[in-house]
Amino acid sequence: MLSHCRRHYEGKLYYGRRDHPDNRVRELTQAERIIYDYMLRSDLNPSTAYRWFIATRVPLDIKEKLERGLISQKKAMEISANRRKVKHSNLGLLMMEELRTLIGGL
Repeated sequence: MLSHCRRHYEGKLYYGRRDHPDNRVRELTQAERIIYDYMLRSDLNPSTAYRWFIATRVPLDIKEKLERGLISQKKAMEISANRRKVKHSNLGLLMMEELRTLIGGL
């Protein structure tokens, strides 16, 4: 919902490729309109609010460094994304090893 409010605020109303005939403009839903209006009345920038909302999903140790000002928000997001990628790639490697052993046993 915050992402949609952000896109609406920035004027990026089209979803999909601009030149594709099936792209469409998505209007805000009633709940999104309430959130959007509240943010504007409270002098909150929807883009900034969305970025900080995403920042709450980073691991605790990164969040602490971010709060103390040791790293920037961009660097915190980068570290968090790298950790997720490493985790997923390790799981993928484990699955490949399991598949090899299963196929080798046939």
